[in-house]
Amino acid sequence: MCPRCRELLDVALNGVRQCMRCEGLWLSPRTVEIAFGSPRGPAGTSAWWRNAIECPECATEGRTTVMQARTCGEVLVDTCFEHGLWLDRGELAQLLGTATDELLRLRANGLPVPDLDELRARREKWRADGELRRRMTATYLDLLEDEHRRRAAMQDEARREAERGTAQRLAEERARRDAEEREAAERR
Repeated sequence: MCPRCRELLDVALNGVRQCMRCEGLWLSPRTVEIAFGSPRGPAGTSAWWRNAIECPECATEGRTTVMQARTCGEVLVDTCFEHGLWLDRGELAQLLGTATDELLRLRANGLPVPDLDELRARREKWRADGELRRRMTATYLDLLEDEHRRRAAMQDEARREAERGTAQRLAEERARRDAEEREAAERR
């Protein structure tokens, strides 16, 4: 799952997964080594105060690992030294120093690429399906709101019923006391 927006990551290249929503990239250690010449990625300065996102690979293993943030020039790189690194949209191009498609640059570095037409088709389908997902989410939220209103109405009715019962019991108690007082007054 995408560490930013929790969407399912899609295979973009061998060793590269991409979030179709935010277009961030998850690079495996082998891909990092191909791209930057080191399995640890580009050199940078620790940005420990920016450690915030969790490793998606560790999450699939049932562990929570906050990735180590570091700055590499103007780019903030989030790294899980066991599983890979996360780059937000456009950051790979900045690190590789390319203005062209960053995935094509990785391919030029020797990373095998799946069919690019298939990748574009999947991206377009994901975007088209986005409207359907938005409508379904809106419908679901409407259903939740209706259920919330229904439950609130039931709670209000139960409260009013309890108040009526309490009022009735108080009236009965008052009538009983009045009757007892009348009986006592008549006996005197």
